[in-house]
Amino acid sequence: MDETKNEALTPPPQAVPLAQLMSQAAQALAEGEYARVTELCEQALALDAQNEHAWYLKAAAAEGEGKAEQAVECLDHVRSAPDLQPRATLLRGRLLFFLDRLDEAEQELAQATRLAPEQELSYYLRGLLGLRRQRIIEAHKLFKQAVRLNPEFGPAQYELGILALQQGELAIALDHCAKAATLLPEMPEAHNNLGLARQASGDTAGAEAAFRRAVELQEDYAEAWANLALLLRTGDEAQRAESARCLVKALALKPALKDLLPAEVLG
Repeated sequence: MDETKNEALTPPPQAVPLAQLMSQAAQALAEGEYARVTELCEQALALDAQNEHAWYLKAAAAEGEGKAEQAVECLDHVRSAPDLQPRATLLRGRLLFFLDRLDEAEQELAQATRLAPEQELSYYLRGLLGLRRQRIIEAHKLFKQAVRLNPEFGPAQYELGILALQQGELAIALDHCAKAATLLPEMPEAHNNLGLARQASGDTAGAEAAFRRAVELQEDYAEAWANLALLLRTGDEAQRAESARCLVKALALKPALKDLLPAEVLG
């Protein structure tokens, strides 16, 4: 039998069904395999160029790879599928905020809230946008709504802790900062803020523990080293000696802190 006849008997490759491609893409996205998601979505779009689910997954993969502009372009193809609109609108708003396109972000995030009023993330992002635009009261209300919907949402607890510290509302600040540090245990800023709240509330030992945890998580966290230095300088001789070392480290990491520290601390 010659080679030509062999070729004729070989069955053609079977096309992967669209539904299977989409299922595989969704699984790859869940596993963080962003390049694989893009590959599968492009195969799906070759079969159906208007497939909004493929465009959405491709956008999500682009976000995962840090390609915000590309993700927004993909989302331009997701405008009519009812089941996708809440997620796509929220993702678009988040991306536009990241790209500093604040007017567009505000419109998208407001729409996301209307489409899914139970989604705490949209309120949180609108709160961040409010902070960027110096609308502090509005931001506070939005963060509060986020934690009403989900008390375990650490980022909103963190922002509420900062706002309470700035307003001198120590009991409220301590509550939110403690929750943020618990919910975001690997976030050094959350522990630093907890230290500030504890220190302001008179809990010196608790503040020291929080500052030490912050620098343990991020060894080059200059502000936390400075806060630890300020706290220790009122202690015994050993603590004062450590305070001096912490201060040297803080200023080595961030010399600009010198302008923010009291003159008596700098000597």
